[in-house]
Amino acid sequence: MAPDTSLVLGTFQFDGVEVPEEIGFGGDQRLNVHELVGGVRKIDVMGESPSMIEWSGLFMGQGAIDRAKMIDGMRIDGLPLVLSMHDYMYSVLIRSFKYKFQRFYKSPYSISLEVISDLTRPAPLSSTGINQAINDDLDKSSGLAGLINDSGLSSAMADIRTATAEIKDFAKATQSQLNQVIQPLVQARQQVGQLIQATNSAVSSVTTLGGILPGNPIAKQASALINQTANVKKLTNLVSMNATLGSLTNNLGSIGK
Repeated sequence: MAPDTSLVLGTFQFDGVEVPEEIGFGGDQRLNVHELVGGVRKIDVMGESPSMIEWSGLFMGQGAIDRAKMIDGMRIDGLPLVLSMHDYMYSVLIRSFKYKFQRFYKSPYSISLEVISDLTRPAPLSSTGINQAINDDLDKSSGLAGLINDSGLSSAMADIRTATAEIKDFAKATQSQLNQVIQPLVQARQQVGQLIQATNSAVSSVTTLGGILPGNPIAKQASALINQTANVKKLTNLVSMNATLGSLTNNLGSIGK
């Protein structure tokens, strides 16, 4: 996988050789096969069963073990997390995370994620349903943009709001009207991606909680802790907004299909 691929699990962004060359997606269709007399087969379709999302990588550098412990802590917590990569967005649970201590700066790892749901795949919706889904996505993403407080992102969201205000029924919208929404939506998603990378770099650059080290002045320690906490909250909001904008993109793309 290319180094410029953004891979985020919860508030943790994988970087460098932590990112694998490839990640497999997809799954199976659950089938109940009945073998009848005379070679006749009856097959009941039971629904999809997504495959486990698994990959391996390598934590390298001074904070390698600390970063491995962060993921292991997420495994221990057992809470649902958002996995985000390119246009993929899943709600997942960490089924397994294993890492090895080779050097203080080198720790290979492997991880397995159980898929709860695909957050970017739109469900079939009626005209009323598609309008509600899009408006819900808009309201949520606008609220998150307010919390993130980035001028570029706020500007893109304002343009999206202006374009959507011209559409009374998304199910009957022309392609020209949809394009007026999609253009600033692409800009918003690009801005969110850049902010995720920048904010994650700020979080992962601190190898101790709040930069607390012996000899550091108390005021400096407190300031570092406040900044780190703010960045973690910002990263959480950015990941959530990335998922919401992905849902909005897919709902818009489902119109007319």
